[in-house]
Amino acid sequence: DGRYLLANTAALDAIGRSWSEVEGRTDRDWAPPDQAAQILSVDQRVMAEGRTLESEEGFFHDALGERLYLTRKTPLRDAD
Repeated sequence: DGRYLLANTAALDAIGRSWSEVEGRTDRDWAPPDQAAQILSVDQRVMAEGRTLESEEGFFHDALGERLYLTRKTPLRDAD
């Protein structure tokens, strides 16, 4: 369902959030609505296709403004 299970320091720095702000939450919980929709769309595609995808994604950083990043996302699945 798009909840953050892990994030490295570089990713957290890029979006200007701490781990406590994103852990267990989705992008809808902290990102502007249009940004969250774009990010979640890519996430859903990764899960549906079951493969790693690269995508350009915009993030709004409170201190730096709008930033554009090349992301690489890989599906993580459990037994369910």
